[in-house]
Amino acid sequence: MKIAKRVLFSSAVWAGGAALWGGGCANTKVAEVLSNPSGASIFVDGEKRGTTPAKVQIDFGSDPTRRVLIQVCKHRYQPGFQYWTSEDMEEKKKFELGVD
Repeated sequence: MKIAKRVLFSSAVWAGGAALWGGGCANTKVAEVLSNPSGASIFVDGEKRGTTPAKVQIDFGSDPTRRVLIQVCKHRYQPGFQYWTSEDMEEKKKFELGVD
């Protein structure tokens, strides 16, 4: 009985790993986001990810054409925003926030 459970568990782990591996790799990249002035909130598709300056991990999924909205906001300043795909994403981006 113990051997049968081990074989089933090993098969399930192998099948799960193969499904993840064969199902397409996630396209995750890291960008350093800066702003002038610093201390602005960073949002990726509406989800807060930190405060500038910061390195932000962005998951583009398996679709190379998927666009992700990057927003940088600070009270009393005009927000900065830009759409990125995995192909046109910059490794380091500085947003200049104008006075509101």
